[in-house]
Amino acid sequence: METFEHLLYQLHLSYLQARKNKRNTHNQLQFELNQEENLHQLATSIFERKYTPKSSIAFIIQKPVMREIFAADFTDRVIHHFIYRCIYPEQYRLPDVSVPYQQIDLQITRRWKDVLIYGGIENIFDFRQEFPILGYDQPFGQYFDPAFNWGPTKGRAFYLGVRYSVK
Repeated sequence: METFEHLLYQLHLSYLQARKNKRNTHNQLQFELNQEENLHQLATSIFERKYTPKSSIAFIIQKPVMREIFAADFTDRVIHHFIYRCIYPEQYRLPDVSVPYQQIDLQITRRWKDVLIYGGIENIFDFRQEFPILGYDQPFGQYFDPAFNWGPTKGRAFYLGVRYSVK
C-alpha cells in the first residue's frame, strides 16, 4: 500500500463488501458500532505489521447435509476481502453474486415396438456464462484459473436419436 490513507480507504471498501451477506450478525453489528475506530485500528495493525487473525467459531449445521462450519470473526472477513482486493486486479475480480438462470432441457420420445425415436433441445434459453475461465486471455499468467465456472458454457443444442432393443 502506498500510504496509510490509501490502506484505510481500501479497508473501508473491503468492509462494505464483507458486510453484504452478514448484516445483523452479532460480530458485524459489534464491528459497526465503532466502525471508524475499528477500521483505523485494523489499518494501524496492518501498517505496523502486527495484525494477527482472531479465533474462529466452529459449529455444526444439519441442512442440507450435516457438516462442520468454521466462521471467521468479522474483522478477519474484512481482511479476507482486503486481500482479495490486493491480489486480483480489477479486470479479474468476480462479481459478488452470479446471475440467476435456469437451464431447461426438453426431450420427446416415441416408441414403436422395439424402436425408440427421440429428439430434444438442451439449454432452451441459450444461456451461457460469460468468461467462465478467469484470466482466459493469459493462460500461463498468474491469474489464470478455470475453477470459477458456475453456469453452462455451451449454448442451445438439438439432438435426434434412434434406439433399437434386441431381445
